[in-house]
Amino acid sequence: MTPPPNGAVEGEAAVTTQPSEGPLRRILLTRFVPLLASIAAPFGAGCAYAAPVYPHVSAQLARAPGDHLPPLPSVAQAGLGPVAAATPHDAAALGHFDVLIADEGNNRLLIVSPQKEILWEYHFHGTREGGDDAFFTDHGRQIITNLEHAHFVEKIDIAQKKPVWQYGRLGYPGSTGEKLYYPDDAYQMPNGNVIVADIRNCRIIAISPDKQIV
Repeated sequence: MTPPPNGAVEGEAAVTTQPSEGPLRRILLTRFVPLLASIAAPFGAGCAYAAPVYPHVSAQLARAPGDHLPPLPSVAQAGLGPVAAATPHDAAALGHFDVLIADEGNNRLLIVSPQKEILWEYHFHGTREGGDDAFFTDHGRQIITNLEHAHFVEKIDIAQKKPVWQYGRLGYPGSTGEKLYYPDDAYQMPNGNVIVADIRNCRIIAISPDKQIV
């Protein structure tokens, strides 16, 4: 058997060509690719895939189920420098719209004005793992969010600050019944079904309002 190119580990995808390396490509390979790999690493288990092998970067993403999930690297840890860390200060950049924020580490959702005033706040109950994605739905009256590390999806009524629909068992991962295993990017479709990437079950599912996988 011919060995994989560039010293790649058998089973990993490999780069078969090595174009000339300019400054931009060097930055991408040595800084951004490791950052993306470190973010994706905790979620690769069960799907048995690996990152491509680059001349200077080799990142195996697969992990065993139950591995400890490391915190995401900060901008400083990733070595991206002050330019990448800079944030805009002009409220007009938001187009004068309020912003919905999934503040996962603080176990809450926020709606913030362009002037950085907190207009609405919701705290999750029964878990320390807040929602990591959130989207407006039902004509802006509700919010759908996935609590990825708590294996749970729920819809929240903005006016009442109460859940109106939930799926999964809070804090219990799995693949049977209504269980999820690191659900990500839950989004409600126009027909009312919720579509979600169930990461460690290696599937994308659509869930009807009556909680049937369709």
